[in-house]
Amino acid sequence: GSQSWNYSASGTANFQTLKEISPGEVSRYSAPRVGDFNGDGVADIFVAEPRSDGAWQWKYAPDGYKPFVALTYAFAEPASLQFGDFNSDGFTDVFAALPQADGSQQWVYSPGGAGNFVTLQNVSAAQAAEFARLQLGDFNGDGATDVFVVTPRSDGAWQWNLAAGGSAAISSSGMNYATISPDELRFGKFGAAQGYSNTDVFAILHCDPIITPTPTYTFTPTPTATDTVTPTATPTHTVTPTPTATKTVTPTPTPTVLGPNQPAPLLQPLAMAGGLAATIAVEPTHGYAGQAIRIRGQAPTGAGRIRISNVLNGRTIGGIDVTPAADGQYETQLTIPPGMAPGDNQLCALPVGLANAEITCTSFMVDTPPVANLHGALAQQGVNAQLQLYDANQHLAYTAPIDANGAFNMGDINPGVYRYGIAGQVDSPVNSGIVTIIPGVAVDLSEQLKSAGVILCSDAPSAWVTARYSEPQPAPASMYEQYQLVSSDVRVTIFKNVALEQLANELVFKVQQSQFGLYINHVRTDVIFQASAQTKGAAEKIIYRFYGPTGNLLATKSVGPPFQLTYDVGQLPPSFSDTQNPYMTVTPVVNGEEQRCAPRYDFLVIPNPLEKPGVQGDPYSSIYWDKNSEVYRFQIALPKIDGLLPWQHALPKLPIVGTLNNRLNTAMRAAGYIRLNGETVITNADAIADVYILNNQLISPNSPIARNT
Repeated sequence: GSQSWNYSASGTANFQTLKEISPGEVSRYSAPRVGDFNGDGVADIFVAEPRSDGAWQWKYAPDGYKPFVALTYAFAEPASLQFGDFNSDGFTDVFAALPQADGSQQWVYSPGGAGNFVTLQNVSAAQAAEFARLQLGDFNGDGATDVFVVTPRSDGAWQWNLAAGGSAAISSSGMNYATISPDELRFGKFGAAQGYSNTDVFAILHCDPIITPTPTYTFTPTPTATDTVTPTATPTHTVTPTPTATKTVTPTPTPTVLGPNQPAPLLQPLAMAGGLAATIAVEPTHGYAGQAIRIRGQAPTGAGRIRISNVLNGRTIGGIDVTPAADGQYETQLTIPPGMAPGDNQLCALPVGLANAEITCTSFMVDTPPVANLHGALAQQGVNAQLQLYDANQHLAYTAPIDANGAFNMGDINPGVYRYGIAGQVDSPVNSGIVTIIPGVAVDLSEQLKSAGVILCSDAPSAWVTARYSEPQPAPASMYEQYQLVSSDVRVTIFKNVALEQLANELVFKVQQSQFGLYINHVRTDVIFQASAQTKGAAEKIIYRFYGPTGNLLATKSVGPPFQLTYDVGQLPPSFSDTQNPYMTVTPVVNGEEQRCAPRYDFLVIPNPLEKPGVQGDPYSSIYWDKNSEVYRFQIALPKIDGLLPWQHALPKLPIVGTLNNRLNTAMRAAGYIRLNGETVITNADAIADVYILNNQLISPNSPIARNT
């Protein structure tokens, strides 16, 4: 049957539904797992589904309820995967211990689940054969994930070992040993001190039910690396504790990101009589993306939480909750997200849980950030290749040549989140990925530009594709733009609510999507696709293949240099679900042979709203693609009632007079536009009447009888 994914806030609230999963999806998906694949601090749900080539496609639902985002794919079984954060970037990495033909293991991880596997270390067959348990955690508290393994000792106990960061040598130094079975171990953070982040080992001890004598548990430290057996008359559970320095830290409130069903509050500019308000102060009062700011203040009596909201360009776009201390003081630290547009902002505080709460705001200015530099070198030599950066709109934003020695340097980059890739001729495929450009910082990309392995194919594609709809124009890295008001009659904007700490991660989410935008079925939309091949030899042509949501081939187009194709995506059928979309593959041909690792690009296509029952047709309703503004402009009239609205009748043709036409109609009409990111803006709403009697227009639908209705 189907599944319903639910969560209970803090484990105390009633279950809230995140996502409904159809029976067909349940049968395909691996068991859902939880991680944070976009680094926003909110749990995402990870699943894998089988592909026709035997690999597993990884994807995740941001915040557990948003549309699935494709990650990469691999041949490792989903059940063997573990999650951690080996590079300490806040994104969940996917770890696998890959068995080799000789019995050894290769420990690898995929950064964020979206990057090519990075090798941590190779474990010999002799070592791998002894592993009774392998677990990830941060056992040394340095913020990076470690690999914990359990091996047998000669005295019958179990030795605990650690590979710091996953790449250090596997060592028992400073670790404990115990007679407790590895299967009985559990892992978590039990230290209560602020700043304590070490992973602890929890054990389930099965005690003798006889009351007398009481079972004893002897804790014996390990003096040296030599195994020492201390015989005892009765079985004992032996554990060797390692002394740990205790940190004394004054506890501070911990912010929690709002769930999907907790919208940010609406601003209340008018104070209420007797209202309770919190104070709010921001230090500093201005800064650019990537800089940290401190928010603090005093909560009124009775407020269990303070909701901090960001007001950008006059609209509340998200918030976090902060729990005040016992004296009512609250404090939290945030980072201005990359890609946040410069300009005036407000940060506001609202007590939560008080009926007469007031909102208090303070000004904050986002400054224009300094430009940055990106440099590095390929592990191989460059052969007529270029490094390319693509912005959140999948436009080619920056390019730099790769020198003969593999080095490259790209300057004057606007801060933001970009997808990078190598185009041109290379000796071996090079992976792609996401890079965050920090203001004023020189970023070295060398480590990420590893040669692609054979396990993952999606991050070493043989071609890149960008899309445009008119003459190229520079596009900002930020997904938040200033919109021009089309009509002064009415303006209603429908958009996703974004939590304050999620601004940058929403941008990452958009960059990670292999999609060009949201399109409308049966509306002509000519898209100019531009491919850049990554091949060992010179590419002769590019084959574009278009498929329906079920994988049926719709069209095949072959083009030579410069590999550009214009295609009407409006003829693609609508998507079936978040994960079943029409898609396109792009394959270069070198020496007459199609290259492997053809990338796939999904198209999110929605049904034409004008074809829905109840919508009046032409001339009262229309929709078309405006390529200059890159939006769908529409006007929709409701309702359509068969035989009644609109009503048309033509009298029989008469001599001299000819045909006399009659037409009556009345409707509510809305006009506006839909952006490629799905944002819908209604710019005009009115009531219309159309009275056409005996070939005379008495009331025109172009003259609204009521506005802003």
